[in-house]
Amino acid sequence: LAAEVFKVVQTIQYHDWVSLDAQQKEISLGVRLPGPAEVKRAQTIIAKAKGPEMETREEIYARETVLLNDYPKQVSILLQTFRLGDLAIAAIPCEVFAETGLELKENSPFTPTFTISLANGYNGYLPTPAQHRLGGYETWRARSSYLETEASPRITTTLYELFDKLKKDQLADDKQHSESIDLFNGKNLDGWYTFLKGHGRNNDPNNVFTVENNMIRISGEDWGCITTNKEFQNYKLVVEFKWGDKTFGDRAKKARDNGVLVHSRGIDGGFSGSWMHSIECQIIEGGTGDFLVVGDGSEKFALTAKVAPEKQGGSYVYSPDGNVATIHKGRINWFDRDPDWKDEKGFRGENDVENPFGHWNRYECVAEGDQISLYLNGILVNQALAVKPSKGRIQIQSEGAEMFVRKIELTPLPGN
Repeated sequence: LAAEVFKVVQTIQYHDWVSLDAQQKEISLGVRLPGPAEVKRAQTIIAKAKGPEMETREEIYARETVLLNDYPKQVSILLQTFRLGDLAIAAIPCEVFAETGLELKENSPFTPTFTISLANGYNGYLPTPAQHRLGGYETWRARSSYLETEASPRITTTLYELFDKLKKDQLADDKQHSESIDLFNGKNLDGWYTFLKGHGRNNDPNNVFTVENNMIRISGEDWGCITTNKEFQNYKLVVEFKWGDKTFGDRAKKARDNGVLVHSRGIDGGFSGSWMHSIECQIIEGGTGDFLVVGDGSEKFALTAKVAPEKQGGSYVYSPDGNVATIHKGRINWFDRDPDWKDEKGFRGENDVENPFGHWNRYECVAEGDQISLYLNGILVNQALAVKPSKGRIQIQSEGAEMFVRKIELTPLPGN
């Protein structure tokens, strides 16, 4: 077994992205109920048994007949299919025969495909109609085998329908992913320009922004940003980042701080001489996932979110079940930000979603229409509605802390 595993491991293909999907459906199946004569005969057998425990095969199946007499005529079962890239999985709440598993493999639109038995419940053996004709203990009516004789083909027919839905979704996902744009090519800052406070555009004397080892290194020494040449709207933006050790200036001993600024409009340095007016998707120790309005104070820059009744340090906290609040400046904290957050280097909250220092994080900003959803390491941490503006350039900040970025990928969404 170890040798076979070792051989297979040598052929594993790794991917930096796969699409995921799932489908499920409940169906109703008939129950093979006993007739009155069968129940009467079973009761007679049980009455003649030597003790309360049924010992012979006849006694055991007599007991099963009496118990099944109380079953409903129909039972609902849950069928599921999952897709991980090109791999498909069927989930059936029965003990599935080999013939059924092989049939699903043969007719599935995905390779490979396999089946999980006893998934989400237990509805007994699942003999095929041919096996029912042959007989055998798996077909004998009992609590371990009670579904209608046509249950197997009805289940496989439903699973094929679910597989077909997965296939259609996959084609759509693959088409969308094929349109993804690598905003960072791993070699240089083509498509971006730098802007630093006190130095201006494309003037970086201290090498705040460099590319090395297929990563963007942001030293943090000067305040500023890299900015896309183009404006974007309706997209999913993925930024993979991790912190470096160095910090500078008045933030040398404070929480490492940066951010992704979206829907950036106006002049470079319009806000504090460092950044365009924008909506900030915050990256800061303990607060990655916060929203900030980096605006001019007018109604041109705003966001609305559902928030908890109590604030943290004067700021709203995102709560999916909360009341609606609108801000034109300030911030809305992510849903589980530590209420005892301190602006100190290395701070980590008890429930932080951000990975520990030195580890990579995946930050997703889904800007769809006038909404923005933030996902950190796969978890929805904040969501804004009625965002103004709803399009603009993208900026990545330098704000006193060293940070590395290895991926910046933008996928246009429908309607772009």
